Amino acid sequence: MKVILAFFLCTILSKVLLAQVTEKYTPQQGNVRIGAGDKDVLKYNDKGYTLFSPEKGISNNSVIIVLDDDRYDPVRTPETQIHQYALPKGFHILYISTGLPVDLYFSMESIIYVEDVISDVFRKSGLKEPNVFFLAVNLAGHRALKMADRYHRLHGAPPFRLKGVVLCDGVLDWVRMWYECKKAVRDNFAESSLFEAKMLIYLLEQNLGGTPTDKLPYYVEFSPYCYLNESKHQFSYLTDVAVRAYTEPAPYYWMEAKRKGTFDTNYPDHVGLINQLKLEGNTRAELHVFTQDKNNMDRRNPDYTWGLVDKKELVEWMLKQIK
Repeated sequence: MKVILAFFLCTILSKVLLAQVTEKYTPQQGNVRIGAGDKDVLKYNDKGYTLFSPEKGISNNSVIIVLDDDRYDPVRTPETQIHQYALPKGFHILYISTGLPVDLYFSMESIIYVEDVISDVFRKSGLKEPNVFFLAVNLAGHRALKMADRYHRLHGAPPFRLKGVVLCDGVLDWVRMWYECKKAVRDNFAESSLFEAKMLIYLLEQNLGGTPTDKLPYYVEFSPYCYLNESKHQFSYLTDVAVRAYTEPAPYYWMEAKRKGTFDTNYPDHVGLINQLKLEGNTRAELHVFTQDKNNMDRRNPDYTWGLVDKKELVEWMLKQIK
């Protein structure tokens, strides 16, 4: 029923925005383990992609790429909010799902799959060396930076020109995050925080071979940004790339609802990332911080910060990067 509803809404959206929609997904069987218990598993999601192409004749040879771990769903996918501004301006929008829940790209299989989809979609769509913007809300920020680094390191001539990366309140520093999760387990204050903490601790320790105490270099290397990374040029792959990071500290909410302090949120990651980019000479790195109204404690939507972003202005910013 959910897939049928998503297809129905996707069809309506395409007609309203005069966009062509191409979808290709394969259901995946089995579970991924997220803990040591018998019930600590999540079912695999659908693997594939959805491509929105603008009306014929207005393409600006630019693609906004969203890296996800489930099929595109106009109800669930918050990035949909940018369609009404991006498609009429000639942008293509590509959603890629590896089908692996909470996919942090521990496996090269996920990374290679994303590469193959990007190359295949560009070829079939007639997009030749298009301008690319990674749009990343929450965990997609980790994926976007990992892929940008991957292309920089291994591809002499990637099939696109990376023009920008847009991040919105996602985890970047996995050393900090591991300690945040350990504290959440100790505090045992909110059920949702406890679930996420136990899951991430398990995934990190299983895939990185231990804790930051005994495997610190692995955690630092795995993190797109890490406060403990002493490299002076950790972001050479973003030197000439426009980067925006949107974040909201929301200290009153996190303190009251989850008993979290500032370093138990992703706010320090985004400030640290943009600061480091500026130190390394990136003149197009921007930090956008939203200020919480002390009396506004409504954060039931996990994509709350993305909802505060001016999507029209963001698309105009993207257009400036390709001129």
